[in-house]
Amino acid sequence: MKILVSMLATSKYEDRLKLVQARTIRSKSNQHDVCFYLMAEGDRPIFLDEKFNWINCDDLFISHRVIRGIEIAAEETDNWDYVIFCDDDCVIDIDKFVEQAEQFRHQPTLWTTHPGMGPTKEIHHSLNKHANKFMMGKNVENLFIGFCTTVYNKKLLELVKSNREAVEAIWKISYELFNNKMYTDLQGSILGFLLGAKHIRGHDSHGTCWSAFLSSSLLCRTGNMWHVHGFRETKDGFNPKFKQECLLKMITNAPMQRFDLLESWFSSFHRGFKAKNWCGIKLHMHRHMTPWIGWRLSKPEILATEPEIYFDESTKKINITNTAHELPRGTFDWEACQDGLRIRINSNRSLLFNWYDPEEDAIFGLYENENGLVHDSEIIGIWKKD
Repeated sequence: MKILVSMLATSKYEDRLKLVQARTIRSKSNQHDVCFYLMAEGDRPIFLDEKFNWINCDDLFISHRVIRGIEIAAEETDNWDYVIFCDDDCVIDIDKFVEQAEQFRHQPTLWTTHPGMGPTKEIHHSLNKHANKFMMGKNVENLFIGFCTTVYNKKLLELVKSNREAVEAIWKISYELFNNKMYTDLQGSILGFLLGAKHIRGHDSHGTCWSAFLSSSLLCRTGNMWHVHGFRETKDGFNPKFKQECLLKMITNAPMQRFDLLESWFSSFHRGFKAKNWCGIKLHMHRHMTPWIGWRLSKPEILATEPEIYFDESTKKINITNTAHELPRGTFDWEACQDGLRIRINSNRSLLFNWYDPEEDAIFGLYENENGLVHDSEIIGIWKKD
């Protein structure tokens, strides 16, 4: 199969591009031919490999560049079996995607990643205004707009190529609704809807735009997701807990076992601690939601805002009263286990704490379900009260 990755990129985020160059999007088996078109702004970085085609889009606001990418891909329909429209911070297993997508190769089809949304009043109005011809016989309530990444197959590209008027309508809709707004993942879904394409949603095809690294089939040996969101930056760069060289090593060595994978990007984590050292003392618990985006409270902020908790060694109970960050609330059983401790939330869900971070004097854990799988979009920390 020939796969085109039409990626939004910028020279402002060189760290992201270095990760892309390390193959965050790839065919693990190398059985698929993958080509990259970077719908980019700024000057091409000198380190970027020649296989990444730098298509300058400085004349377009970022929300409209995906349409330029759709136009280019449609003109080259004969060259591609699938085109992936995505950002530069995604992790994509080409093999797994193609394996589940091939059953729809004979009909115009698009895939998006979870979650998404239905049509807003503004979108509905704009569709009637600019694309009324293509709305005939369609119920706008059936429009679903997936977030993050959109994939078109060849049959849908052929439809796009033969319906220039629909593409022109998408340009008008995008300029009316998304000008100067960061909406880069809506146009592909809307165009597919106008052309009557089948839409496979992320929750039906194992594609998520949450940063669930341990669920990625590209990164983790037990992962089942062909798409996860990846390495986001803030204005200050990556979260200081994540070193660029660690992320590059993680990608290079992938797929890995889940604990090895986690420890490869949390370079300060050490596996294993004694549960008794965390009993009978005042502690604070805080949720780390996708910590690689750079969102992380400092220890003083956590100690000042989070309710105190403690592990009762005699009753083996812990009372969690936190309400600010959607942690489980109530009284739960806990137990010492290999490498740490486990809080049992209910019969099929636990919080498994296996890691100690000496830099913060804190322990960290993940949610674990009845199948032993870990959803790593939420990493929970427990800090000792000073």
